[in-house]
Amino acid sequence: MVPQDFIGEMMELCNEHRGIELEYTFVEATDRAVLRYQLPLSEIATEFFSSLKSRYECEAYVLTSRC
Repeated sequence: MVPQDFIGEMMELCNEHRGIELEYTFVEATDRAVLRYQLPLSEIATEFFSSLKSRYECEAYVLTSRC
């Protein structure tokens, strides 16, 4: 979940790291949106989280894996 103020920046960050957008929906009665991207593990392991932490204040990170 991303605050509405950061949606564009978060999408840009995911796209910079070869992310594929899977879901983009607004959560009713809040100022947040659900952004779900698929990113290569190599991007996540090397630079994504460092970039995320340096740019934004984040409450939580969620990783999912699917075979």
